[in-house]
Formats: sequence, C-alpha cells, structure tokens
Amino acid sequence: MAATADGLVVTNGARLAFAASGEIGPNRGILFGSGVRPVVDVAADETVTVNSAVTGTSGFEKTGAGTLVFTGSLRKLSGVVKVSAGTLKLPHKSRCGTFTVEVAPGASVVYTQIGAGSVYYLR
Repeated sequence: MAATADGLVVTNGARLAFAASGEIGPNRGILFGSGVRPVVDVAADETVTVNSAVTGTSGFEKTGAGTLVFTGSLRKLSGVVKVSAGTLKLPHKSRCGTFTVEVAPGASVVYTQIGAGSVYYLR
C-alpha cells in the first residue's frame, strides 16, 4: 500500500484497516491495483465513509463487522467485491462500475437509489 498526492494505492493483497470511524475526503481517491484482491477492514461499531473516486481492476474484500460507505464514483472499479463481514453501502447504480458483488452469510450490502424507494438491501 502506498500514499500518493492523489490518494491511496492498495495492491497485491494489502490490508487497509480502520480501527475508528472516519472519512476519506473527495480529493483523495483509492486505487485497488491488480494482483491479489486487497482487503478493507472496518472494526465493529465503526463507520468509514469514502467520498472520493475508487478505481481498479482487482475489486476488494470488505472484512470486519463495521460499515464501509462509498459516496463517490465507483465507475472505474471492476473485478469482484467480496463482503465477508459487516455492511457495505454502495452509491446509486449510475455511480458504479462493472464489478461483481459476493455477499457472505451474515454480511450485507445496501445500494442507494435516487428517487422513490430510496434503498435496496441485499443480504
């Protein structure tokens, strides 16, 4: 994992761990590079919000009992997003790329919808 002027580069199975709630601002993107799928771990009872663009070809694995929220664009993200634990909140489908989502038993995914109905839940 490396930090650049534009954000974080997470590759080759690296683990990005959040022990406390927080936010990644809109000017700091995340690149999930090629290779082994990186892991994003959010501790129990914590919420991490990513307000920036997320790109890459490897997807990522969400672990930890906490909540990971994406509000920025995921249009340039592909691969498999595996939710092994906790909750993953994704933006409206118009902001998502061509990634596949796998949800383990006990984990959940929330897709936000613009307009009536407001939210889709997958468990």
